[in-house]
Amino acid sequence: MAGTGSHVPKIPPSTRRKLKRELSLFAALLFAGTLLLPLAIYVVGQAVFGGFADGGFGAFYGSLVERIRNGEYTAWFLLLAPYLGIQALRGTLLAWRIGGQSENRR
Repeated sequence: MAGTGSHVPKIPPSTRRKLKRELSLFAALLFAGTLLLPLAIYVVGQAVFGGFADGGFGAFYGSLVERIRNGEYTAWFLLLAPYLGIQALRGTLLAWRIGGQSENRR
């Protein structure tokens, strides 16, 4: 049975480059949300509020990981916040650019 269900569509090189760039951006920002943002929150929290009640950064990070595993929306938002922020900025810039083009047409 030749040709049944085994056809994989070709992905154009430009689409492949865009996809690779987007996945790299997602991976880098996921790293930032996984390690760098919690570290920054811990350091600022130490300076503003004092020590973490249950111990040091390890206890803070362990608490965060537990909340992510339990599916708490706020913990997931923290994890994805860098990527979501970049996407919001991209959308805003796109809307601004499109709005500027429609103003020029008048």
